[in-house]
Amino acid sequence: MTYEAGASGADCRALFVPEPPATLEISRAGSAVRSSAHGLDLTGTLYDNATFVVTGHAAVDGGTDSLVVRGQYLPPSAALDAGARIRGTWSGDHRREGKSCSIDRPFVATRN
Repeated sequence: MTYEAGASGADCRALFVPEPPATLEISRAGSAVRSSAHGLDLTGTLYDNATFVVTGHAAVDGGTDSLVVRGQYLPPSAALDAGARIRGTWSGDHRREGKSCSIDRPFVATRN
């Protein structure tokens, strides 16, 4: 996955929140979508318009992590000389010992 510039500054680094992963394996069965990242199970739905949302929540390190990955499948394009890809946003809200931070990172991913 290639991330664009986004919010994930010093606040998250100070809370030892990891950056979004370089790869994210996504599987689906019908409209059910699953993944995992940073030890959280992510589950969600694939919609008829080729968009999906997966979410996960967990108690960690005296706080909570909430992740949301939204994306849209983009078919191969001869005009753009690009194969199939997913364009989306990785979002995380993290709370530790009364402090919090948010990550919001747009991304483009290709199938490996």
